[in-house]
Parts: sequence; structure tokens; C-alpha cells
Amino acid sequence: MKKDCWKKKVPGFSLLETSMVLVIAGVMFSAVFKGKTLLDQSKIRATAYEFSRIQTALSLYSNTYSGNIFASLDEVWKKLAEAELIPSQEVPTSKLGGTFAFVAIHNQIYLKLGKGDQASEAFLTSAQASSLAQQLKEGAGPVLVLDSSGKAADFSSPLPKQEKYTLAVMVQR
Repeated sequence: MKKDCWKKKVPGFSLLETSMVLVIAGVMFSAVFKGKTLLDQSKIRATAYEFSRIQTALSLYSNTYSGNIFASLDEVWKKLAEAELIPSQEVPTSKLGGTFAFVAIHNQIYLKLGKGDQASEAFLTSAQASSLAQQLKEGAGPVLVLDSSGKAADFSSPLPKQEKYTLAVMVQR
């Protein structure tokens, strides 16, 4: 008698069950990656808002008080806090992880986002720097994207991905 091996039940998963698992896993992975993109965009928008908030505080200060707030760049946060235009004298941090500092670049005052002392350490990825610069360009003063050596980069074209960046917005000419 001939054995029919095709009718024997073999434990395991059918092709349909396996494909359903793969489809569900694919949907979950795409949701996670989309969520990460949305989170990154949210952090960039929050950082752009922080630039705007600080610029508004500077504008209110100059309209209310006489004298040059930038006479001593180390005292700007203190003056803004004393005028109750920012919550504290502490240097603000961004949702992207860096800190803000006022720096002089080519005899003009910029609000710079970076890490370390005077926000001098580059930390933004090329995508973060480009996106943030595009958002700030629409409502802020001139924007500089600086590479790790401090050289200005053209953010209208794609930035090199292996490089890290800082970003600065002019607040006083």
C-alpha cells in the first residue's frame, strides 16, 4: 500500500499565517518610523519657537529699556530675566538638546544654538540643521548654518550628512 504523505498533518505555520505576521510586523515598523519622524519634526518646531520667543523678548527689552542689552553678552540672560521677559537667568536649552548663546560673528550679534561653552560645539544633523534653518528663514533675521569648523554652509542645497552643525540667527546688526 502506498502512503499519501501530502495528507499527513505536519505541525507548523501555513503560508497564509506567516504572511499575515509579516504584514502586521511591517505595519508596526512603519508606524514606529513615522512616529519618530513626527517627533523629530515636533522638536524642530519647538526649537524654532524658542528662537522666536527669545527674539521677541529682546525686542520687548529694547522697546522698554534704554541702553544696549548686548554691551556684555554674558549678562543678556540676566537682564532679560530681571525684566521678567524670560523665566530665569539660566541659559535656555532646546528640545533638540543644545543650548543657546549670544555670540559676535563678523561684528554682528547672533543667537546661536550649539553645545558646550558659547554654543560652540556642533551637534545638529544635516537634516535638523536644514529643516530648522528653513523654518527660521521665514520669520527671523539672517540665518547661518555653521559646520564643525565654524564655516558657514549653504543650507539651500543638501548639507553633507556626515558633518555636524550649529545654527545662528542674527539678532542685532
